[in-house]
Amino acid sequence: MKKYNLIFIALFFVVSIDYINCQTFGQDGDGYTNIIVPATQLSLDIANNIASFEFVQPSNDDKYIFGARLSGKTENGVSVIFSEEKIAGGASMNFLVGRKFRVTIDRTSTREQALLSRKISAEQSKDNLVQTNNNYISSLSNPNSNPIIRVLKNNSKISGGNINKKKVGDVRSKFKKAYKSKVEDLNEEYAKSTTPDARKFQIQAFKTNSLVVYNTINSNLNNAYNAAKNSEKASRDYTDFTFDVSFINHLLYLRGGFNGNSFRYDLDNDSTTVDTRFAKKNFNGWNLELGYNINIGRTYIGISGETAYLNNLSALDEISYSIRKEDLTITEGTFTTTESINAFEGDLDNFNRHSINIDYTQLVPISRTDNGLYISLNGFLRQRFYSNAETIKDHMVLGGGIYALSTQKNQLLGGLFVQTNDLFGANSKPEATFGDRILFGLVARFAFKGAEIVD
Repeated sequence: MKKYNLIFIALFFVVSIDYINCQTFGQDGDGYTNIIVPATQLSLDIANNIASFEFVQPSNDDKYIFGARLSGKTENGVSVIFSEEKIAGGASMNFLVGRKFRVTIDRTSTREQALLSRKISAEQSKDNLVQTNNNYISSLSNPNSNPIIRVLKNNSKISGGNINKKKVGDVRSKFKKAYKSKVEDLNEEYAKSTTPDARKFQIQAFKTNSLVVYNTINSNLNNAYNAAKNSEKASRDYTDFTFDVSFINHLLYLRGGFNGNSFRYDLDNDSTTVDTRFAKKNFNGWNLELGYNINIGRTYIGISGETAYLNNLSALDEISYSIRKEDLTITEGTFTTTESINAFEGDLDNFNRHSINIDYTQLVPISRTDNGLYISLNGFLRQRFYSNAETIKDHMVLGGGIYALSTQKNQLLGGLFVQTNDLFGANSKPEATFGDRILFGLVARFAFKGAEIVD
């Protein structure tokens, strides 16, 4: 017997509570999406002992894209993909190749010019207000005569490059904290003073004379903060507009592979032996998909047609049987052994499934720092047609999800999805409700390589 073992070392792994996913932006209840983006991820389904590894990478010239996904049942850290030169039970292999195209768009427009003018005007306003604050501080003469004014002058200047709302906000907080601390010190000195009334009068004068300076600087810093905030928004609006319409990415891809099942099937006869009652079944299926992706800014749309040879094993009931054997050759007493058998029962069906798949993803930036954190909003539709099927009718799947993802490597993130497996109840029993056809899923994933998002 010839075996090829694919070993997943469990230094990094992911547990998916309902389903295991190796896609980047989202998935449906089968762990599927037709939106293809570069990623490298490892998953381990502990509950079902399934290990999965997937990578999607562009070529060096960024014109082509290649990928593969391998999964199999695991035992003692080893996942068997081939057994006896056939796909092993519970294993699957999928390979992908695609051609990328990019179309650049002429962005010359009145809207862009208006946003650019607003961006420049907001930056100038911010710089002017920062300079107004700094000029006022420099104009304060002889601050040493008033300890409160001295503290205000030393803690309110906005300096350095790349002045933004965070930097102005930090200066404003430091300024207020320093003022409060100095006033509290003088109030304490005033309360404990045993000096003549002239000293108490002087302290009170420090507080009164510094109040005008405090209010002026506080107003200047508030104006500078609001201007910095407006400048960042104007810059972001301009960047988002030019990013969203600067180019359109196209991807045409072909994806296909094989999947296998190895299981015991209850023949539901009167036999009392394992081999005649529970048949050993091996199923080798396949799938082939032609798809197209379009990406405009942070919007992704995928459309594909797929044909596959599958079975309905996931819809059958798995029953655990106990078979007891008694040794009749023993003359005194009894000797029995018990054997447990797990087998599927129900109407086993092999068929061809043809699918039209539509996926939509909108990325929403959550963090513009080096964390590169995004929220992915997903929607998907599957129209499925069957041939040579005896147990299932044509039906539609509709659902959506929300996920967190990052452009950084070595990230553990996740999300959730909800879908209806049969939108119009084509395969439902008469007494079933719409709620019976709803599926919820919680997904977690570990990404060795971050999602490639141009931003």
